[in-house]
Amino acid sequence: MGMSLAILFIGFFQFTNNMDMEISTFLYLKEDLISKHLEHGTYRCCLNKPCSYCIGDAHDGRKGCYCLENIMNGKSPCGECVGEILEGNGNKFLAPYFAKAISENTGHEETVKQIISEKYNIPIEKQV
Repeated sequence: MGMSLAILFIGFFQFTNNMDMEISTFLYLKEDLISKHLEHGTYRCCLNKPCSYCIGDAHDGRKGCYCLENIMNGKSPCGECVGEILEGNGNKFLAPYFAKAISENTGHEETVKQIISEKYNIPIEKQV
């Protein structure tokens, strides 16, 4: 019984160690791809910490992240950015534009404005 437990423990340790290495590799590759997009001007995110969703293709089919541009043009950013914005993790300087862009296709602009008002401490009347 003791030997079986030891083998199980060693196997679990190797599994979690490999998983940690895979996560580290993913994070390195993510940061590397974002850096390359930033160098080429093709990564303009609307979040405080750039999204991962747009690393390959933006949700509108372009290579890189154009969520900031989309927000400023009243178009919805990628799904990851929508979620992060609604949690309060968006760039606070873009907050007046969030509700219009996020609700582009939903028809719930007033509800989103209320959420933005609460998360970013910006009055509804100051939102676009």
